[in-house]
Amino acid sequence: MRMSFLEAAVSAGLAIGLVACGGGGNQAAMQNAGGAAEPAAQPSAPSAMASGGGAGKQVRLIPKNESGVNGAVTLTPQGDSLVVAVNVNGLPDGAGAYPSHIHQGTCASPGQVVQPLNDVQADSAGDGHASTTVAMSVLKQGQSHLVMVHRKDGSLASCADLPADLGSGGM
Repeated sequence: MRMSFLEAAVSAGLAIGLVACGGGGNQAAMQNAGGAAEPAAQPSAPSAMASGGGAGKQVRLIPKNESGVNGAVTLTPQGDSLVVAVNVNGLPDGAGAYPSHIHQGTCASPGQVVQPLNDVQADSAGDGHASTTVAMSVLKQGQSHLVMVHRKDGSLASCADLPADLGSGGM
């Protein structure tokens, strides 16, 4: 079976993302910026892949600032748009709305907001979900992008570096 350019780009981006994040989906713990291990629970909310469209790509949200907030961002192309589904566990303030955004840069060196995302709506256990459709043109080719989820006070709770091929239409 011959792989299309799109399938090859998605596969290569996923492989690079797994290496950069330090492993695969069954990793028992992830390192935060302070070096302390935090559990890598799987998101409990439904992924964007269930909502239709093309094949999705998933990247892990890494806890920041000792928040314990983890989960995943699922990216699903739909024509000239990208559905960005954010699924998190362990939001520290329980139920409510938590801001999320796409930024330029990387989790190690974040830049300005390029696209606000819908707020993550969490239940009393701190598990939440949000889905936003974003124009692919927002993701500039040759630039790095990330998704941030913030605490209610605006501080960073969790971060995920997005695959580099998104802005090229490589999904």
